[in-house]
Amino acid sequence: MRYILFFLILTLLSCESGPPNHIPSDKFCKTFENDSRNEFQSFIPSKDELYKMEVNLKRHLEDLTKSDSGLVRNIFNEDHPLEYSLGWFKRRYFGRISNDGERKIFVELVFVRCAGKEKWKHINYLSALDSVCWWSIEYDIAKNKIENLNYPE
Repeated sequence: MRYILFFLILTLLSCESGPPNHIPSDKFCKTFENDSRNEFQSFIPSKDELYKMEVNLKRHLEDLTKSDSGLVRNIFNEDHPLEYSLGWFKRRYFGRISNDGERKIFVELVFVRCAGKEKWKHINYLSALDSVCWWSIEYDIAKNKIENLNYPE
């Protein structure tokens, strides 16, 4: 009986009580070398640039929530701040250089339940997908700032 109780306690302690880490593992990310859907010159963002963008994204969403203009996501019939669910989105990263030479990272975030296993990695995947399954942001590398947050209403 003690062994069963010990096993149950260990099992409960090992359960994850919140969302996954907001910075996804490599298998949940795809960096595109080129984006034929956009006229700007492309580049491949470095891992450091992507990490800074991810940290800034969470901070930006937390600031929106603190100012009462935060975005929410319904999870298990409850509304949660969007930053709470960042770990449940796969990322599609695109490096873009504007005509003014500004380097920006465009990110498409695809909800894991909509993404499937491999289809989300194809460049034109989102064109056929319902807009509630994905959203996007643009990050200015030089200004270290999130811009153009496009979240479905």
